[in-house]
Amino acid sequence: MISRNIHSPDTADYPSARVFMTIDELSVYIGLSKRAIYQRAANRTIPSQKIGGLLRFEKSEIDKWLRSQSVTADESIKMM
Repeated sequence: MISRNIHSPDTADYPSARVFMTIDELSVYIGLSKRAIYQRAANRTIPSQKIGGLLRFEKSEIDKWLRSQSVTADESIKMM
């Protein structure tokens, strides 16, 4: 469960505010295990940053990454 409301009045007051998620929050948000996320972060296949020695994920970058990962129905049929 995401521990903070990313649409809270705080961020609404600052439209350019960057929102970062923890690995637990990201796991819930995208439905991947923490282990899979750690592997992707280590391979640099998912956007991540170390902030204060902790792994963080910027929501806007994750959203872009998710859009880039989507496959159309036609493409998925060709892969089979």
